[in-house]
Amino acid sequence: MDIHCRYCGEPWDNDELHDMESHMGEAVTYLQAAERFKALGCNAFRPTTGRLRELAGLPPKPRHCTAEPILPAEMLRHVADSQDMSDYPDEWHSPEDIEFMLEIAEEMFG
Repeated sequence: MDIHCRYCGEPWDNDELHDMESHMGEAVTYLQAAERFKALGCNAFRPTTGRLRELAGLPPKPRHCTAEPILPAEMLRHVADSQDMSDYPDEWHSPEDIEFMLEIAEEMFG
């Protein structure tokens, strides 16, 4: 199952959250990794933030993803809302699921 960056929409495999040590250089729990992904988006997986910067002698500089969005702004807002509603990535909705729900809502409530 893919989870999507709330800032650019890039899909990531949910299972990556189980192996954040290889990305961050430190062990974190699955839920800690999920919180980091919610806050930083793609940058949660990039070695330019967090512990790896410290190991390289650089000051920590966690900042969220600034990549060019691949999804429309409204869809990114829905992705962020989905993530904000649950701490569990298994419950976060994909853009495809969100689009389907919006279509059904439009049909029902016009």
